[in-house]
Amino acid sequence: MVLFFDGGSRGNPGPGGAGTVIVRIGDGGHLANIIWMASISYSDKITNNMAEYHGLLTGLRYAARHQMSRLNVVGDSQLILTQLQKRKFPRARHLQSYFTQCRTLADTLMVTNWGHHLRSFNKMADHLANIAMDTRKIVQVAARKIPRLPPAWSPVLEFLQGDVGHWLDNILELEALRQASHHVGVD
Repeated sequence: MVLFFDGGSRGNPGPGGAGTVIVRIGDGGHLANIIWMASISYSDKITNNMAEYHGLLTGLRYAARHQMSRLNVVGDSQLILTQLQKRKFPRARHLQSYFTQCRTLADTLMVTNWGHHLRSFNKMADHLANIAMDTRKIVQVAARKIPRLPPAWSPVLEFLQGDVGHWLDNILELEALRQASHHVGVD
């Protein structure tokens, strides 16, 4: 399973939104299916980093409720991903509670990988965050309702293969590097 997340605000602080997508990857990485996605609008006074944390927290909570484990997490916020991966408590007071909640859930869910992707490879979550900021609504969609998505949401399906394909390429590259370093250490 891969959890893609994003968040943003218009004004920083300003009206904000977050997007979260959970994807199941088939055997061999050939088939990817969206399990669940959310577009979540937030108050008029939220920072970009708060919105990013909200997007991640929403996805982690969903995964916990549905007893998912061994998640891979992908986002475009280097700050949030570094804080969580390295367990580096944020200095900014307004982010500390989000960090604690996300880190606790990540440990429970056994997050296996924290992947930083550029926005151009996190288009699903980015699109949902922008929908939230544009509409100021909160919408969650489970897999069974995906065939009946509103037109504004259809790009999420178009971005699926590109976002997942980039993630798979990164995972394969990391694995090759691990194996190469292991062989170097053995000789």
